[in-house]
Amino acid sequence: MSNDAGANGAPTIQIGVDSLKKHKMSLVVVIGMIFSMACGGPYGAENVVSTLGAGLAVAMLLIFPFFWSIPQGLIAAELGSAIPEEGGSIIWVKRGLGEFWCYQHAWWRTVSGYVDNTLYIILSTGYLGALIPFTDLQLYLVQAGLIIFFTIINIRGISDVGKLTTAISIFVIFTVLAFAALGFANYNQNPFIPFFAEGQGAFSSIGLAVAICVWLYSGYESMSQMAEEMENPQIIPKAVLLSIPLIIVVYTLPVMAGMAFYGDWANWSPDTGVNYVTIAAEFGIPGFALLITCGALACNLGLYNSYLASGSRGFFVIADDNLFPKVLCKVNKKYGTPHIAILSMTVVNLVLVRFGFATLVVVDVIMFVASYLVWFVAAVTLRYKEPDLPRPFTIPGGNKFLILILICPTIIGFSTFFINGLNYMIGGILGVLTGPVTYILIKMKYGGLDGNKKISKIVKLDKISMAALSLAAVIVLVVGMNMYVTSKAAAQEEIADIYDSYYSQHFDMDDVVYSIPDDSFVSYLTLKSDEDVVVEIWRYSNFLWGYEISGYVWLPGEYDDEASFAAAVFDVLRLLDNTEWGLPLDYVEFEDEAGNYFYSEYGEMYFSARQILEAMEI
Repeated sequence: MSNDAGANGAPTIQIGVDSLKKHKMSLVVVIGMIFSMACGGPYGAENVVSTLGAGLAVAMLLIFPFFWSIPQGLIAAELGSAIPEEGGSIIWVKRGLGEFWCYQHAWWRTVSGYVDNTLYIILSTGYLGALIPFTDLQLYLVQAGLIIFFTIINIRGISDVGKLTTAISIFVIFTVLAFAALGFANYNQNPFIPFFAEGQGAFSSIGLAVAICVWLYSGYESMSQMAEEMENPQIIPKAVLLSIPLIIVVYTLPVMAGMAFYGDWANWSPDTGVNYVTIAAEFGIPGFALLITCGALACNLGLYNSYLASGSRGFFVIADDNLFPKVLCKVNKKYGTPHIAILSMTVVNLVLVRFGFATLVVVDVIMFVASYLVWFVAAVTLRYKEPDLPRPFTIPGGNKFLILILICPTIIGFSTFFINGLNYMIGGILGVLTGPVTYILIKMKYGGLDGNKKISKIVKLDKISMAALSLAAVIVLVVGMNMYVTSKAAAQEEIADIYDSYYSQHFDMDDVVYSIPDDSFVSYLTLKSDEDVVVEIWRYSNFLWGYEISGYVWLPGEYDDEASFAAAVFDVLRLLDNTEWGLPLDYVEFEDEAGNYFYSEYGEMYFSARQILEAMEI
């Protein structure tokens, strides 16, 4: 779209893709940006180990890319070389599937990006807060300062974004290699043992692995969102293909090195327990734990910086096609960047960073995956719709091979609708349905690709697409509601059976209720002799890996020492494991206000508070 001109012929308003400033980008910088958008670093992904088991974690990090990342990278490389236009996958979908699916893809992808990007600031300040304690006000000021700083960098253009992101990526990779080198140099155990997490078989563990690895290995198309801001967009496909093995190495090496040196796979967690920072402290090198902490901080800041650039281009591009308010496709006169679109993401991040928005994240996960599925279909469609389109890079093997390599990522994408829980499924599908609803409103308001809202109408093919999408959403919702009804009935029966068999003498039980944030059912057992003591009985389930019934006890008060805490635990635990074979629950956790913690597993039995204290001290 061309600029509007004044009387002297000079542009008075810069708007649309044609007004963007072009930057010459080196291959190293583009690889650095793709690395940041598709990975950022391994920090924050430690729960892969504790969830899957050491061996399976490494195996999945090595193997999963062949079924998810590499197909993504290949189609991003092919379409990026053939259609190097601003908006990347949004334009590819428009060319392949038309206006309706273009809007759906852009809406799902961009909304999910606006929400998710805030998480990187929260995670960054979480690592920073471990070094510098903040009050709530100070924390928000730091978060706002970081958001504003990266907004300024983004408004200056992708050249500055790329240079900063690449510097961050190089630093993160350096910390990963340093950690891996020290881990392997101090090798003292097999990093592949245990292969499966305890209590899980191959099938259930792989189900969990898919849910985690989908998010770790996505984003290879993101650089193409900014293709027309580059003088040399043809280097993007090459950078995509080179970044894939780099990312596999960065995810896999520190896991293997950490397990080889430290082990303790069951307690790996980015928040508490074993993580790369705590392992780094065990090497005994002054300042090394601080270096790894800075690497974790940099990892998330790099992700935020690069996704602020990529994510903001979605609404900019569709606004230029009359599919969103025109103000979002304005271009900064000085820097030639879509500053209004960037600022819109900044404002959303400044608001969301202060609120618990777990529900929004639940909603946008499926929206993100849905955008990928549409992109996969568009890639195949373009092969048949535009067979003569020049493709400097072409996936070898012809159309049948392209379809073949997209079968696995398509199945993986659909599986995520069901393996992340009822809250993800139902909330996500409702989020997906905002796509066709907003499309109708936007089409009526701005006219869409025909550019004339007075005569704009939804064509027959788009109506069919809308009906098909709505029907698919309804089917998934029906499946989800059936899963809910079935799971609730099972939870009521199983928790009631445990209560009637073991706990009715000492506890009173409340009704079983569904917890949306935890995607599980819970009942509260109140101790008859002390109403301040409540045992939460949780029933977690998933159609892939069955269910578990666990307990959680928050002990009121703050115990001065572990011995008094152990005594309080014993008083409750002796009522919970009053069977011939010990605790009937899969496990039970105890906590108090002082931070004392105790964990007991199925079948365990303690005969004194001293035994519990000794178990705590091991």
